[in-house]
Amino acid sequence: MSTNPTTSNPQVEAIARGDLAEFPSVKKPAQSVSLTPRDLINQGIAALFDGSVVEMRIPDAGRFRVISGYFDDYAKLAGEIEQFSGKEDIAGVYYCINPVIPSLLARAANRTKKYADATTKDEHIARRRWLLVD
Repeated sequence: MSTNPTTSNPQVEAIARGDLAEFPSVKKPAQSVSLTPRDLINQGIAALFDGSVVEMRIPDAGRFRVISGYFDDYAKLAGEIEQFSGKEDIAGVYYCINPVIPSLLARAANRTKKYADATTKDEHIARRRWLLVD
């Protein structure tokens, strides 16, 4: 067995292999909980949003061109994301990570709209809460 200087500790190497029998003081991690896609969507929404209005958008929605909706009901937002995610004709489902001005709810309140011609622009951002660096 080759020795890697960064993992030359036998306990670290055994843990990395998942072989914890020889180290009874090290507890095995609890079994992982299987999360549904809806659980993961809800976790993302909870982490990013604080009760403000959010735009969900599908910019390349095939024959529907653009699908967009505005949500302050996050359960409905999660339902719409789940409904469109993973469909063959949908390239991706996106949401604006910064809150939008509440008046945009009038465009499609807690629902999505096909053939959307008006979507969020820079001037519609209520405040900068997140800065995404890619």
